[in-house]
Amino acid sequence: MGVTGWRTTLTWRQFRTVPRPLGVQQDAQTRGSIDPPTRVAVAKDDAQFKLANFEVRVSLVPAETWVVGGKATASLLSHEQGHWDITGLTAWEYYRGLVALRAADQADLQQQAADLLARMTTKSDDLQVKYDRETDHSRNTADQARWDKIIADAIRGGNTALPDP
Repeated sequence: MGVTGWRTTLTWRQFRTVPRPLGVQQDAQTRGSIDPPTRVAVAKDDAQFKLANFEVRVSLVPAETWVVGGKATASLLSHEQGHWDITGLTAWEYYRGLVALRAADQADLQQQAADLLARMTTKSDDLQVKYDRETDHSRNTADQARWDKIIADAIRGGNTALPDP
């Protein structure tokens, strides 16, 4: 159990090469998806219900993962890896949150799980925006290095949660 589909290293082969989209300043985009568990067992934990035997899947969204032709550099790919890792770390936070859920009935448990997914999706989206803003899409090398350390420390720490944006 846990998170599947993440802790992979991105390559440019996973990106569509596109002409620069109108009105877009960035040279690449990585879009990941955190998918809620589809086959979940519900178990009793004393007088409460909990989720059991499930995993959270992370995947790239191919239609929204692209690089502008001629802009595929190692430093830009490293920045895009940061986006992917933010998605993966948020998926682990979501997974641990699901494991911790307890409710008096199954309907409440389902609602708590839906609320948690909404919070984690918002957190991931907000972190992605903050990451790009602070690193200027990888062009601010000092802030890029700071973010690289934050992400690496979270991964080394057992896929711990990133700070709230």
